[in-house]
Amino acid sequence: MVTREEIEVRAEDINQLTDTMLARDSINKYATNAGSFSRDIIRTVATELLIQENYYLNETMKYQPATAEGTFLDKICEEDQIFRIAAIPSTGMVKVYGEPGALIKKGYIVSAENVEFTVLEDLVIPANGIVGNIDVKVVCTEGGVVGNVGVGNINKFSNTYAGLLKVENLKSFENGKEEETDIKLRERRIEILSKPIINYNKYQIEKLILENLDIIEKVKVIPRVNGAGTAKVVLVEKGTTIVSSEVINNVETFLEEEIITDASFTVSSVKYKEITLTMEVILNKAYTEQAAKEYITLSLNKFFYQNLFSEKRIYYTEFIAKLNELDCFTRTSNVDISNIKDDIILDNDELAKISTITFKVLD
Repeated sequence: MVTREEIEVRAEDINQLTDTMLARDSINKYATNAGSFSRDIIRTVATELLIQENYYLNETMKYQPATAEGTFLDKICEEDQIFRIAAIPSTGMVKVYGEPGALIKKGYIVSAENVEFTVLEDLVIPANGIVGNIDVKVVCTEGGVVGNVGVGNINKFSNTYAGLLKVENLKSFENGKEEETDIKLRERRIEILSKPIINYNKYQIEKLILENLDIIEKVKVIPRVNGAGTAKVVLVEKGTTIVSSEVINNVETFLEEEIITDASFTVSSVKYKEITLTMEVILNKAYTEQAAKEYITLSLNKFFYQNLFSEKRIYYTEFIAKLNELDCFTRTSNVDISNIKDDIILDNDELAKISTITFKVLD
């Protein structure tokens, strides 16, 4: 950081400002020739003004994204949740030789010239002769390229370790990286902010599909269906419910081209869950048995459709109450839903559908 005392101003700028100030009517009545008291005082003031101007200009530049450096640039980037990439220490394998059974402990230090590496695991020299050897993973104690060393450069232990005789690296270390520079960080910030990432929630995606694809009547987005970054899009097509492969392709294209997100979408049609219905009834005299079955099927399937994607469980009591609203019979009893008296449980992509109805007509 530049201090006020380190600010330099050019003599040319001082002279120009001095002449400008001396030209003012309130001053030019005094002697202003070189060496005069007035000129010396004004020149001192001009110098101070230029120092102040340059100092505050320098201070201002520290807080501008285009000119900020170091921790000042870090703070600017952090406001946008952008963080400087830290230095990465080099890692690799060394071969350690020693007496069979000798211990290699995590934290032991091996070194090349002017740089040290830490052992990352506890191991034991195997018994494979008078002198055994084993490969050991190490990491440089410093981040950056300082730990990128050539073959054979790691050749010393930092201390005397019982039973350990020799160490060497048979391959070069090349994966250490320096901390991100101000220039690179500034460029990355500009790139990120110029290409903002838009995060959509499931409701926004559902709304966009319905607004842009008229053929879709209902849609449900199921997030994280196969883990983070995945979603399933379940569709209902107008007039037919089950969606054609062509419509599925159109939705996939829309998601690919219009929804800016890294999520992976699986698009499919809603699936039917076939429901069989068995019950004892006393029919309304205005209905034949066949007419009653058709009326029940139409009414219950409409009820199922109205609740599509909003309810995964249709309670047995709720189902019976809906059934009893229908006027095609005067009484129902012993109602089985798919052979049991229980709730209808649906997966996220399922639509209940009455497939068959069996009556036992009571007198």
